[in-house]
Amino acid sequence: LHDALPILVPKGDNDQIKVLFMTASPKNLSTLDVNKESNNVKTESFGKDLFIDIYPHVDKDGMIDAVSHLQPQIIHYSGHGRTGGLETIDHATGNAATLKTAYLSEMFALFAEIGVKCVVLNSCWSASQAKAISEQGIPVVGMLRPIKDEVAIKFSKDFYRLLVSNNPLERIFKLVRLKMEDDSKAIPSLWFNGKRIA
Repeated sequence: LHDALPILVPKGDNDQIKVLFMTASPKNLSTLDVNKESNNVKTESFGKDLFIDIYPHVDKDGMIDAVSHLQPQIIHYSGHGRTGGLETIDHATGNAATLKTAYLSEMFALFAEIGVKCVVLNSCWSASQAKAISEQGIPVVGMLRPIKDEVAIKFSKDFYRLLVSNNPLERIFKLVRLKMEDDSKAIPSLWFNGKRIA
């Protein structure tokens, strides 16, 4: 599927994992409980070498600024998505503003240079974006079809609970997927170098 070497969980200074957890729930789309998801993940990080920085109501400029200043190893996006892009916030209206796949590829090419080494797109129809971003040589989680809010929340909680387990990233992903209900296991996918690896 890919090079035989395992993909390790990226770590920064002092072996700490820095995660930029960005959320968006535009007012003209169905409401997502992104606060519950981010709070669960924040709680999961207590007492661990896991630093979660939450950025709510994110727009494209805020995304660029936050990554540039915080320089996380992992970017997590929680919000609406569609096959053509991610739905962030237009701060002038509070409505959805689509970040198209081509733009995301350009953005994450620069983010990879800053030090981003893993991306989690916890949003509907995000597999095509995951595939494109993974071409930068970083592993990316994306969803192959719509994912229910409560399923997405549990996925995030389980993912970050296992992130500090000293397992390779691919195994962590598979273990998290194993914990999902049968009708949801086929939704998450893991991509690397433009190919699906799990």
